[in-house]
Amino acid sequence: MATVADIVEVEPPKNLDSISLVPAIIGQPARQQHDYFYWEFYEQRGKQALRQGKWKAIRMPIFSGRTQLYDLSRDLGEANDISAEHPRVVEALQLLMDTAHTPHPGWTPQGEANQDQPPPGDGHRRF
Repeated sequence: MATVADIVEVEPPKNLDSISLVPAIIGQPARQQHDYFYWEFYEQRGKQALRQGKWKAIRMPIFSGRTQLYDLSRDLGEANDISAEHPRVVEALQLLMDTAHTPHPGWTPQGEANQDQPPPGDGHRRF
């Protein structure tokens, strides 16, 4: 939401859990520095992803699935899951995922969610 608001040059809504990615898109330094980026996808049993520095972790299904780990400085295409080689990094990023998650009033994760009935809303958060 903050990115769209920045593009169309309007003030984003108050108390928005979002930052504008326009500086990154146009190759400028970020206006705000963040320790990590976190986002969720509610479709297909749910997924979580977190980017911190060179690391990107993806957990699916959401909350309970196996976490994949990628070193984006060497593997931008996320072709080689290196989670087994870096268990402490995986553990730290999973803790950040657990901390960053905010329950959504219109969606309750159910692990093996029915893919035929997507949750209400757009299903995306925080990025």
